[in-house]
Amino acid sequence: MAEPRDKATLQERFGFADKDLESPEHDRWMIWLKNNLKSVIDFLLPQVGIAGRIGSSFSSVEIVPGAPVEITFKRSEHPMKNGYFVVGFVDYFASTRMAVSVTYSRGGRPQRETHTCHWYIEVKTEIPSFGKLMRQLRLYEAFIHNADSETQKSVIVVMSTDLRFRDPIEQEGIIFFNPKEMIDGPEDEGEIDGDAELDRLLMECEDDSKG
Repeated sequence: MAEPRDKATLQERFGFADKDLESPEHDRWMIWLKNNLKSVIDFLLPQVGIAGRIGSSFSSVEIVPGAPVEITFKRSEHPMKNGYFVVGFVDYFASTRMAVSVTYSRGGRPQRETHTCHWYIEVKTEIPSFGKLMRQLRLYEAFIHNADSETQKSVIVVMSTDLRFRDPIEQEGIIFFNPKEMIDGPEDEGEIDGDAELDRLLMECEDDSKG
């Protein structure tokens, strides 16, 4: 029986039913992401840039090179809410704290502070429609960025091995993450069978989840 309309999320009402939830491959990637979250964040951090956004107080914000990133919260199928209303569920959410060097608009030497970054990661086994994906992400953005401040930044990441729309997604300001790049390394330096290594790692993740 179908869910009553008043119980559907806004995401579902707009037609963004996540068929990936029933996919074994999606489950495998979710478990892999869960087990490798710190490495994934370290891999993506250079693309994120500043840990907060430049506002009236700061003239510059830079991540301190080599400073550790602390994961303070993480959760699968994280509900995104507007008050008590659930807008939708993002596949994986993480909150991190990191050291940054800030220069205030009023002048003076750079000072070290701690800023927060919220990571909203959508895991897609395939991307059949660029437009439909972007509409889903824009819906997320409408609610996510309302909480941003000078010391907090939200980042949306599309994690997928389907590369058909990678360039247009990145041109829209969304971070695209192909996990095989982290597993295989640069193509010209890779000396392992990437697909075989991926299967091995995913099988290890499945064994860990059962244990």
